Amino acid sequence: MFDALADVPALLLRGALSDLLSEETAQKMEARLPKLGLVTIADRGHVPTLEEADALSAIEAFVAEVDTLSHPST
Repeated sequence: MFDALADVPALLLRGALSDLLSEETAQKMEARLPKLGLVTIADRGHVPTLEEADALSAIEAFVAEVDTLSHPST
């Protein structure tokens, strides 16, 4: 099922201190999905709050990229 997302833009925000999603596993996920962006949020456990500057920047960039893909300029 995971590989079915290969053509779908996706963003993975991983808390650096997560005890559920290791850095190794996140990197393997990123290697399997060419359109997956991986951002590790420092000093956070498994679930970042999404208020961290790195998380907000990553989300904004991801949304802008997907918007550009959905609405290419002519």
